[in-house]
Amino acid sequence: MPNGSHVFLIEHSVPNPKSPGDCDTHIQAVLLSAEGARSSRAVERVAMCPPFQWDDVMFVGLFDEAPK
Repeated sequence: MPNGSHVFLIEHSVPNPKSPGDCDTHIQAVLLSAEGARSSRAVERVAMCPPFQWDDVMFVGLFDEAPK
């Protein structure tokens, strides 16, 4: 990220009892910068089970605006 910032994702996943083999997963992004930590307001829900391999868009796409 620009300006030495870092973004990481917090993931919480549980098996979906109504759909064997799928999970109910919630993902939220957190930005760490010199100004401190800021979490995205958006929380993404996906019906996948870990492990995940996200592309770069996922790390900034959950923020209302692109992190600076």
